[in-house]
Amino acid sequence: MCQQYTREILDRYYGATPYHGWEGDEDEGQMGAWFVMTAIGLFEMNGGVTANSEFDITTPLFEKITISLDGDYYPGNKFTIETKNYSGENKYIQAAYLNGKRLKRPEILFSDIVKGGTLILEAGDKPNDKAF
Repeated sequence: MCQQYTREILDRYYGATPYHGWEGDEDEGQMGAWFVMTAIGLFEMNGGVTANSEFDITTPLFEKITISLDGDYYPGNKFTIETKNYSGENKYIQAAYLNGKRLKRPEILFSDIVKGGTLILEAGDKPNDKAF
């Protein structure tokens, strides 16, 4: 459900024209930050209130994303998210692999991201209840 609704909100309310935009208060950048995180395929369900946040994984708007990590704060150098079978219609994750290991749940911890590595997502056009 997270994959369906996050993409629906991105497609409906965000865009590069004056006719797109969230109706109402922008909450001092929170809606823009939500867009960035969701556009790279990470959706935080608990609002960042834990020391080691957990992100639901959604299909990104990009084929490949590289996040550079500051070595002064994080152990990893970079974290990459790659989407196989990327297209606008393929908004459902069929499988996900973190550093070569298949994930059993569509979730990733903040601590996994800052260690660095690669998250590979296989996308498809239909929900797959057996993906995880």
